Amino acid sequence: MTDGAGTPLAANLTASQTHDSTVFETVMSKVRICVPKGRPRTLPEAVAADKAYDAGRIRKNVRSRGITAVIPEKCKTHGRKPGRPIQFDQEKYKRRNVVERAAGMMKHKRRIATRYEKTARNYMAQVHLAMIEGILRQFELKRLVSQSVAA
Repeated sequence: MTDGAGTPLAANLTASQTHDSTVFETVMSKVRICVPKGRPRTLPEAVAADKAYDAGRIRKNVRSRGITAVIPEKCKTHGRKPGRPIQFDQEKYKRRNVVERAAGMMKHKRRIATRYEKTARNYMAQVHLAMIEGILRQFELKRLVSQSVAA
């Protein structure tokens, strides 16, 4: 999971045949958003996900925590459920590509993409190192941009 700028916030390891949506709540509980003052926030303003996350339990969990769900509805062959149609902000959904790019950045690390590590603990350590590298790269880019603007 990343924030709107692509900064990695949380990761969870599952078996290869397990869909990511089954551990959505676990990953959400790991999210910590740094703020200038005070303790980190645990609730983002919105959660953007693709159609695979269009599940009642996910929407219910997000709604109960006061988070805006930016998840499009699946194209269901058997028809929609009765009631108000699901609404989502299409402009926010367009920015979901930031998450996909962050996942792609992780896959550029050969050690993570091919899973050289034999144990889950060692693999997650590599994932966390890659996340830290991504955060540091963003800080470096922000520093370079601020220097060029000041010059």
